[in-house]
Amino acid sequence: LGYWVEGLAGVPERTRLRLAGRMAAWAKACAVAGILVAIHAGHAVYADEKTHRYKAGDDIALWTNKVGPYNNPQETYNYNSLPLCHADNANVAQRKFGSLGNVLMGNELIKSKIHHIKFLEEISKTPYCAKEMKEDDLELLYNAILEQYWFEMYIDDLPLWGFVGKVETTAQEQSIW
Repeated sequence: LGYWVEGLAGVPERTRLRLAGRMAAWAKACAVAGILVAIHAGHAVYADEKTHRYKAGDDIALWTNKVGPYNNPQETYNYNSLPLCHADNANVAQRKFGSLGNVLMGNELIKSKIHHIKFLEEISKTPYCAKEMKEDDLELLYNAILEQYWFEMYIDDLPLWGFVGKVETTAQEQSIW
């Protein structure tokens, strides 16, 4: 530090001393910051959605968002508006709101309680819910499939999209699944 200040031969001594004082303060601040980083580096970081770091067996949350017709992306509804499997009591469901832009886009994330996803654990193909539907529910779901409704979910802040159902037409019949 002294060598650097002495290298400023044409600079008045008062200015050189002020620069030396500022450089010493900066060096102390960097040393304190380095010590704090070293102290906190030893602490465990817990897995969660904010750090996106998981250990084998940690729960990973699945957030349901919205549904809507494929041909009109501005027309969206809450995922729970369709008679699909979802948490029993949506009024007390955990909700997550993003920025103002997300709210204006109609994003309302609701934590799914029916999906149990664990990090690095395989999930076999099994049904996760059974639902008895009324005539109105069947008609609503039938129309959503005909109108090519899509759904959006998030897992670890990564979006998942898919169609609610599919219409297959052959020469003999039309199948909906």
